[in-house]
Amino acid sequence: MPWSDYNRWYEKHYITPEVNIYGAMTMGVPLFLFGTSEHVSWTLTRNPSDRGDCFAVKMGSRRKYMFDGKPTNFVVHEEVIEVKGEDPVQRQVLEVVHGPVFEREGMTAFVAGMSMYTSDFQGDELL
Repeated sequence: MPWSDYNRWYEKHYITPEVNIYGAMTMGVPLFLFGTSEHVSWTLTRNPSDRGDCFAVKMGSRRKYMFDGKPTNFVVHEEVIEVKGEDPVQRQVLEVVHGPVFEREGMTAFVAGMSMYTSDFQGDELL
């Protein structure tokens, strides 16, 4: 695994009242690509399939984006991030049909779209 350049991996220990996960991520990917919790562990295999895309989405306004040539409302999530030793931080997350917005520049929203699949998965949550 590379520990430099664009594919830099880093260790992460994520603890919330509901989840305790230890594993590794790459820069720009907000998911544990391999890790372990009290209930499950997972890892990567060598698979060259393309399962992620970055979309540049044209915004119609601060609350709308263009989809199929029509202004469409962003889905807005209010997230509270617990910070050890600090007050919780509130963030507003915008989402489009392709996934969550991770950056905005002028009237362009940048979106990460990923595909995850397992044949025995029955729910709508990752963990």
